[in-house]
Amino acid sequence: MNKPGRNDPCYCNSGKKYKKCCMDKDNGDNHAEVSVTPEAYLEQQDWGFYAYRTVASLFLKKVKGEYDNKPIMEALALWRRFSADTEPVIRKYGSYAAALEYMIVTMYGHEATQAHVAKKYDVSTATLSRTYQVLYDFALNFEEGSPRAPLAVDPRIGMEQDMRNLERLLGEQQFDSFEEAQAFLDKQINQPGGFRPPAATKVSVKDQAQDLVYKAYEETTAKNRVKLAKQALSLYPNSAEAYLILADEERMLEQSLDYLRRGVDAGEKDLGAAFFKQNKGHFWGLIETRPYMRVKYRLAEILWYSGEAEEASKHLEQMMELSTGDNLGARYLLLPALLSLKKIREASKLLLKYGDDSAANIAYDRFVMEYVNNGFTRRLDELYRAALQINKFVPEYLTGKKKLPQQLPDYVGHGDRNEAIDYAFTHSPLWSRMPELVEWIAKRER
Repeated sequence: MNKPGRNDPCYCNSGKKYKKCCMDKDNGDNHAEVSVTPEAYLEQQDWGFYAYRTVASLFLKKVKGEYDNKPIMEALALWRRFSADTEPVIRKYGSYAAALEYMIVTMYGHEATQAHVAKKYDVSTATLSRTYQVLYDFALNFEEGSPRAPLAVDPRIGMEQDMRNLERLLGEQQFDSFEEAQAFLDKQINQPGGFRPPAATKVSVKDQAQDLVYKAYEETTAKNRVKLAKQALSLYPNSAEAYLILADEERMLEQSLDYLRRGVDAGEKDLGAAFFKQNKGHFWGLIETRPYMRVKYRLAEILWYSGEAEEASKHLEQMMELSTGDNLGARYLLLPALLSLKKIREASKLLLKYGDDSAANIAYDRFVMEYVNNGFTRRLDELYRAALQINKFVPEYLTGKKKLPQQLPDYVGHGDRNEAIDYAFTHSPLWSRMPELVEWIAKRER
């Protein structure tokens, strides 16, 4: 079989372009192949455009010998996926290369400032900061359990694994003073080749199960992911995230919801009522809470799309109470859920709290709230024009002028078309209840 072009339909009939589906798998983009050196990886990949390969080559040249192969491979794989999916315009090779190195610095605890890294690549700190944020946001938008070939290691999952290993290791030590404990921690973080804590010698059944979950995320087939999730549950029945994996691979809605509800229950049993009470407000900052928070968010998400706005909003409100920083972005689903339920007071409080958020979600939901509360007013017109300033593409998808793609974009940027697609899709249950407002927009855009 001839290999398809990067932009051709994938041969697996997924409906995606080859570059966004099986290309990584065919090119051997798999972190399990630890024998592959960064240099060999650079040569093996189809970079699609010489500028993208040049960025990777410059990055590799600058970091060689300063870090071990694992973080370098992670950064290269991130750049391969990012460049394939977003096809960025390259004006200066050093800007993205510097951002890749700064990803290593921040994820593995190296002592290097933005100014130091920027100077190394001859770019400004402002350019580095901006480009790093783009890459970081892209990495955070990888969907757990996705059926596509994985990133070498999802930066969130890789870092989470390292932190769990470090916590286990600390638990095995006996320190006589805070200074001794700090010295031990500094040694682990600042070791040559980067932060890579050794595995603890004593691993609980619960942690063994979570390790199987992490391994499942790295698998490229649904069959293997399900197998590992079931193994995790056989070891530890309260493995919340194992239920999330089973739910993501389940095709029947009711069964998927059942897995997710069981996952939430398992997480609550695992952590215990006293833990919830003691740590309310800063949940996400504790590594052990993240499996529970992820499965709870997915349950709320599926409930929202299934027309169960009331139940979805309760889960989302609970998440925001548990983690006031809203690290998973629960507010972006909670706001349309509240509006669909016509809970104007609660929606107003949420908008007031996040009024400075520049996302299209907030701007267009503020517009919707005015309509739900007061109908067609002069203020509605003002809010619509303000929303257009945030993202001008949203009306095209709300009115059907542009059709939504079958797959949500992997990466969303402020004001871009991907953000508009994401908004129209995630808010479709809300807008389906407001045909008059859709018609009002359509007339304005003619």
